[in-house]
Amino acid sequence: MAMQTWVKVVIGTAVAGVLVLGVAIGVGVYWWRNNGREIVAQTKEASTRGADLGLTTDNEGCVAAVERSDTAQGRFRDMIFTGAFFSSCLQKSRPTPGFCKDVPPRTERLETERWQKRECPTEARGRVHCAMVLGGVQAYCHPRYERRDTSG
Repeated sequence: MAMQTWVKVVIGTAVAGVLVLGVAIGVGVYWWRNNGREIVAQTKEASTRGADLGLTTDNEGCVAAVERSDTAQGRFRDMIFTGAFFSSCLQKSRPTPGFCKDVPPRTERLETERWQKRECPTEARGRVHCAMVLGGVQAYCHPRYERRDTSG
């Protein structure tokens, strides 16, 4: 009994998909083995620098520092380091009155989109950077878990 053409196409597509997935995983593992330690170390360093700055400023000072950073170029690695810096800075900084006012929770996607459109420039790269900053503000203002005061 001969196999129908559509069955051959489905099997061929499935095999090709598995091969592509295998290659992607292999490339990912290779890349991580060559870059993982460096990325972890740089992320820890960025987090430490953010916490150090946070001890000397308020929430708005953290935002200003991140807005001055060069992650507006949109490089993925830089965005990881900036996220670690920003999160640590906000956690250690003094509260800015009204900082979280009008910041929607991350779960409210439509309101988040409206908020980003109000707050971010229309230029594409600036918008990506701005959305990243606003995402950090949302994470700070609406944490998944309640923050514990570790100061005392």
